[in-house]
Amino acid sequence: MVLIHQKLYATDQLVGINSKEYFEDLSKDIFEPHQIQEVSLSYDLDIESMVLSVETITPLGLILNELILNVIKHAFEEIGPGSKLDVRFKQLDDELLLQVSDNGRGMSKEVKDSSFGVSLIKALSKKIGAELMYNPNNPSGTLAELRVHQFEILTN
Repeated sequence: MVLIHQKLYATDQLVGINSKEYFEDLSKDIFEPHQIQEVSLSYDLDIESMVLSVETITPLGLILNELILNVIKHAFEEIGPGSKLDVRFKQLDDELLLQVSDNGRGMSKEVKDSSFGVSLIKALSKKIGAELMYNPNNPSGTLAELRVHQFEILTN
């Protein structure tokens, strides 16, 4: 939330935030404190630049935060030189697509609905008319894919 406020007040525009700048800064802020091991988890971001309303970017940022933290906490028994996380975000016709993938051990078949993170993601997804799906990532790991149907793009 602090990052959203910083982005809003750093520009002349108080109604929207650039997705590319925000997701890049958010990812960096999440990763830096967790890169304390000898080998760091590498990550790649492919974020389409668009100015999204605060009502759209806030839940997306919170969901992205949870998805990245889940990878950091659960995807790898031990982070090695080949350990990787990828984040993709783009507009596809009438929806926004957010993908977070890793090449870790893969997740169990069942997602624990009782965890705070899963409950938060479900509530935020509902707010923006989104559906979240987890799929195996080839050749290993997990792909979390969020398709957003209710959003407001202010400019591309």
